[in-house]
Amino acid sequence: MEYIQREITPIGEEDLFIVLNHPHAKFDYAAHFHSDYEINMVINGKGKRIVGDCVAPFSDIDLVMVGPNIPHRWISESDHDEAHVVTIQFHKETLEYPIINKKIFYPIKQLFTDSSYGIEFSQETSLALKDTILNLSHKSQTTPFPLRVQECKKVY
Repeated sequence: MEYIQREITPIGEEDLFIVLNHPHAKFDYAAHFHSDYEINMVINGKGKRIVGDCVAPFSDIDLVMVGPNIPHRWISESDHDEAHVVTIQFHKETLEYPIINKKIFYPIKQLFTDSSYGIEFSQETSLALKDTILNLSHKSQTTPFPLRVQECKKVY
């Protein structure tokens, strides 16, 4: 029997969000949940994605937003995929920031609210955001705004 693990994310109290870059993802992470919001982009992978009670296939490019405490996992069909995963984690208190209640941020607030069930973005949206998310994953701490990028490598 496989258990759903509670993950303690690396996002700190001083972070608004962090970017985790997994250039050679192996999809060996167990089903898990955490208290933060998360956007996952999978490129060059194929398999099945589990978000909450939804199980769906994924391939080529997959872009999903998962709200706090929603169990999720990606399972690859092959050990030989050259999958690249970029994860953006937003602090669990994002919806509590006063600025999020300003009219201009309403679409963002709605996106975070809707993520409580998980959001699968269309292929068109995923392709439109692909380069932006990849570029974000390559930024360093020398950017003019506070951004923490963590390269994830498998440790043997």
